[in-house]
Amino acid sequence: MAKAASPPLRLPGRHHVVKPGAAKVAGRLAGWVVVLAVAGEILARLALTSPSIQIADPDLRYTNQPGAVLFQANEGFERIQLNSLGLNDGEIAPNHAGPRMLFIGDSMLLAHQVPRQSNYTSLLEGSLGIDAVNGGRDALGPAEWGVMVRRLAPAVRPDYIVVMMTRGDAFDLRDALIKRAEAAQKATGAPTHPGRLAGAFDALLHHSALATFLARRANLYVTGVRKGGGWLPYILHGFRASPAPKPDTQDFPVAAITAQLAERMAEAQKRDRVIFISIPAFTYHADGRMEFEPRSAVEQAIFPAAAKQAGMPFVDLGDGMRAEFAHSGQPFVGFQNSVIGTGHLNTYGHEVIARLIAAHMPDLMKQADAAHARSAEAPANTPATPAQ
Repeated sequence: MAKAASPPLRLPGRHHVVKPGAAKVAGRLAGWVVVLAVAGEILARLALTSPSIQIADPDLRYTNQPGAVLFQANEGFERIQLNSLGLNDGEIAPNHAGPRMLFIGDSMLLAHQVPRQSNYTSLLEGSLGIDAVNGGRDALGPAEWGVMVRRLAPAVRPDYIVVMMTRGDAFDLRDALIKRAEAAQKATGAPTHPGRLAGAFDALLHHSALATFLARRANLYVTGVRKGGGWLPYILHGFRASPAPKPDTQDFPVAAITAQLAERMAEAQKRDRVIFISIPAFTYHADGRMEFEPRSAVEQAIFPAAAKQAGMPFVDLGDGMRAEFAHSGQPFVGFQNSVIGTGHLNTYGHEVIARLIAAHMPDLMKQADAAHARSAEAPANTPATPAQ
């Protein structure tokens, strides 16, 4: 007897039917989507990035997830295990030999591109006999320095705070002040909370390396389009000439930002022994020349002036970096899987920075002791006496 044909599948509440063959095709497609997603996730974790480790924070924008593994293959190829404070360092020991220094700064200090034992804070521990705690976090700016110190100080209990100033810090402070003013104008008094969709997307990024990678690429593209780059504007508007955007270094409020930075420096000095060290960024040329990158060139007139105004121990490592490059001809930044001469400090760059800091640190510590003592003795609302 011939086998009876399967009846068509009728969906409840619908007036159309789905044939068994169509349902089978849909099932196969769904299966392939799952297979491709799993394969993409495995590939992303092996060769591209770890899932997002960023945890939203109202005062710091975000912090890094304690104990997470940080891996990004766009520079270097290191997998860094963060400690219980979310820092690229070992666990904080209750006892330590030599003074303990809490280093605060951005991604140049975080240094997840190189092995932990090769970054400059680890190297300084060996050369100076100090306990150097790496408090670096990507994109940490001057508006967040004090918050980060207050977060970490109870657990770290440092003898000195060392703030590492890098290219763009003055510009980050300008942008933070602008955003703060805009937020104050728009404030309604009611706290804002992320919607369900935003919360679900954030959870996805914390669990998926593939989603994290795609989100970063999309963010880079959207940023490029906002600045007039990418192919989408050409599709929409055609290939037509447009005026070049004004460099953000043009008409920069040097005096105002210097005063704001000096105020933050002086305030920090009242609570702790603080040292400021600047690592400028350079452009490297094939003929052996190196010159300040545009933002660092502007900040050469800001960082030293702010430190002098606040009476803070400060050193700029630019001269030492120039001398080292003239001798070796080897850029301090860049990796074989990115571009040599751009980006973050490579292993050689960390070695150079560690040597330069070690040469200045004994004198900087003496200056920090004296500046902190002067600040403690000064009456309230009296500016610190500038260091000579």
